[in-house]
Amino acid sequence: MIFLILGCIQVPDVEKVESCPKDYILVNGGCCLDLDDNRVCDEGEAIVKALNYITNETKCRTPEITDSRHPEFCCMDLDNDKVCDYVKDLN
Repeated sequence: MIFLILGCIQVPDVEKVESCPKDYILVNGGCCLDLDDNRVCDEGEAIVKALNYITNETKCRTPEITDSRHPEFCCMDLDNDKVCDYVKDLN
């Protein structure tokens, strides 16, 4: 004789946090790192900074220059001759 028992159990929702340790802030019931204490999750700030850099909303930083082939990007110019180093490597 074979018995087959089917059933479900209810899994409780993940508990929401009410407080966070030092250097963290509470966001949407969870904790995220905020080392500079500006009440913004550091992970989110890093993404914004990376996107700004990729879209060249910030100026190129030495030894970088604006890429003449792709002006929306920066490129390295280590020898300071105003030509992107990768262009010289292509020749």
